Amino acid sequence: MVKISVPIHVTGFWIIRRDSDVIRTGSVGVGIVLNPRIEISVKMCRGITNQIYINDRLVRLKIIDDVIKEFSPNERVIIKVNSKVDLGVGYGASGALCLGTAVGLALIKGMSILKASHIAHKVEVENMTGLGDVVAEYYGGKLVVREKPGPPGIGRVRKIDVPDDIKILTVPLGYEETCKILKYENEINRYGELAFTKFIRDPNFVNFLKLAYEFSKKLNFIPSDVEQIMSRLKDLVLGYYVKKKVLVIACRVENLKRVSNYLNSNGYEVLIHELESSGIRFRRYGL
Repeated sequence: MVKISVPIHVTGFWIIRRDSDVIRTGSVGVGIVLNPRIEISVKMCRGITNQIYINDRLVRLKIIDDVIKEFSPNERVIIKVNSKVDLGVGYGASGALCLGTAVGLALIKGMSILKASHIAHKVEVENMTGLGDVVAEYYGGKLVVREKPGPPGIGRVRKIDVPDDIKILTVPLGYEETCKILKYENEINRYGELAFTKFIRDPNFVNFLKLAYEFSKKLNFIPSDVEQIMSRLKDLVLGYYVKKKVLVIACRVENLKRVSNYLNSNGYEVLIHELESSGIRFRRYGL
């Protein structure tokens, strides 16, 4: 058995890059890597079907079945996932699950974990569940600039440090499939290019928050009730944005409790995160 720990990734703005080679398809952009991590265990088993458990609940998940088929088309696998964030919200959870499953199987079979990351990226792209999460989660790095599309070894990232006194809060706002957002590819690329160009001129965390807000505003990701609530917190936060269906807020540690309590009192479920400097981790048992 292998246990894999993968951070989550919430991009702020991005540009879709398509290629005839699915491995070179992906995105460039900037996002944050966070904990709590998603914990995944992988082991081979006997049986008719793969067994996939998320927080002890048996589920069917095509992306995981597709990863397993790339390694073991005629073998069966038990995948157990512990996650504090849900799929389909915007946390990059599908990328983390694909990456953790692929790396686990690679370790069991004595294969390259870099090659495993390529399989994870390929499955994400083919299923339209993500374009740049795998490479960011593989490397980690707090604020991560995806400079070249593709998985580790093909894509290229640059890490930018963020002060330790900055904390992140997120609020799940619902569910939305990534493929629905990708229907607005022209708008994503137009506004993404603008944000990315401005960020490269001044690559720091405060500028990232400003540009991510402008990007999500232009794409109508920010619900009106969120705008109203956040306007009342403007003196306590450094900035905020919405990616898909997750509200991301940055504040200094001394304001964390006040911001969290205010959101809770207005009916919002709040998760508190730290920026994560490291990427994927793993441990082997009995191999």
